[in-house]
Amino acid sequence: MAVGCGAKCAKFMLIVFNAIFWLSGAGILGVGIWLRVDKSILDYQKVVSIDKTDPYLDYAAYVLIGAGAFVFLVGFCGCCGALRESRCLLGAYIFAMVLIMGLELAAGIMAAVFQDQVEGELLKHLTKTIKEEYSYNSTIGQAWNVVQYEFKCCGGTNYTDYRGSNFTDTTGLLVAPTCCKMPANTDPDKAQPTDFTACQLEAQTDSPAVQLHNKGCFEVIKDWLKDHIVILIGVGCGIAAVELFGFIFAICLCRSAGKDDD
Repeated sequence: MAVGCGAKCAKFMLIVFNAIFWLSGAGILGVGIWLRVDKSILDYQKVVSIDKTDPYLDYAAYVLIGAGAFVFLVGFCGCCGALRESRCLLGAYIFAMVLIMGLELAAGIMAAVFQDQVEGELLKHLTKTIKEEYSYNSTIGQAWNVVQYEFKCCGGTNYTDYRGSNFTDTTGLLVAPTCCKMPANTDPDKAQPTDFTACQLEAQTDSPAVQLHNKGCFEVIKDWLKDHIVILIGVGCGIAAVELFGFIFAICLCRSAGKDDD
């Protein structure tokens, strides 16, 4: 058994950091499950999904669930390895930490490299769904209703996306009702605009918006994501620090256990 002061310190700190790491895994697992069960999030996914036949966003939720479960198990392995001072468990833990940090680094690089491409494709998709697929009671229409109501926006670029759309050609309306100001805390599929006539007139004449939401949903969604990205980056940096310290303490304890075994 490793009994030196340094080994005891490494053991204690490794247990503490892995308890935090274990909890972070539970948090990631919880976020993945939340993405699959929260109705509002599912509606947002329907709108931003670049191809509705490709379940990439579903896969993203499942990846989070799998990653959370993996981190959960790795944290548990690290705690057990520290308590038992097992070189086998500590070695497995160190290997898992290297793998996790490598994947996180790769994911960060890919997100930075493909950010502009993803944003461009997303804007094209939002505009296309408004022009070709939006109808008030369809599945995609109901998802758009939620987004436009909750974010107080209209269309992908802005309300002009409705011009020449199937919705406008069919109904004669220049924008959807959810593009107009509505009473708060009501069902977007049932709520009525406070002044629908004025809203339609503003969309027709491009006059200053009073009843019309003239902001495009693409920019609003980007701002929403950026606001939440700050939180996610902060959490990610905290987790990375825990991983790095856990990695260092695991190596120290593993080396100390190896010397004692010799």
